[in-house]
Amino acid sequence: MKTIKIKKDLRFPSCISEDLAYICGFMAGDGSIYTRMSKHDYIIKCVGDPKSEREYYHNTIGPLFKELFNLNVNLKIQDCGETYGFVVYSKELLAYLTKNIGLPCGKKYDSLRIPPIIKSNQKLLISFLRGLADTDFYLGLKRGSKINPFYPVITGSSKSFDFMSEVAYKFEQLGFKVSRYFNYKQLDDRFKKGYFIINRVELCGHENYKLWMKLIGFKNPRHLIKCKLMSKQYT
Repeated sequence: MKTIKIKKDLRFPSCISEDLAYICGFMAGDGSIYTRMSKHDYIIKCVGDPKSEREYYHNTIGPLFKELFNLNVNLKIQDCGETYGFVVYSKELLAYLTKNIGLPCGKKYDSLRIPPIIKSNQKLLISFLRGLADTDFYLGLKRGSKINPFYPVITGSSKSFDFMSEVAYKFEQLGFKVSRYFNYKQLDDRFKKGYFIINRVELCGHENYKLWMKLIGFKNPRHLIKCKLMSKQYT
């Protein structure tokens, strides 16, 4: 891949690759980009579950940031032990991700969308969705009927109605059957109202799962472990 050298050792891809699209999907889930102008800080923060995602950050995300941007991210416990990941302070990287790619800066869910430069290319779109699913999606089994007692379900959710609507529509274009559960109340005592509003999509059933594994798949070990368990259910 051709690169453009910007400042110091940072480098930025001159075109969108599938790896870069994957990182953009990953950041749509686990990432936040914001500024603190009072301190002239330009911040890119990516964090996940400290119990289940250390391996994913070390073996997948860290190497991709090195390959794409020549950036060695400092992976460690963040947020007083609540998360695991990294924080980067870089005006150049922030500008590249927001102005060149189209990722949101500030309150993410107000303007979160699939970047147009990615949305128009099916291979890039699939990589983006894989990165998003590796962070913000859940893979599990649901109880079915006596004849078919269990079936797989792939679930994704977001605070952003517009973003999840866009994701659901793209899944349908790829051939998936999508169930939408938008603008519903999720009970949670941590919030003053006792709930928060969430938007969820579900890809249910064996045909959806087989198409997913053929077309999109996972990279995150927490999903891959479940895929192995799922294969036993099929046998």
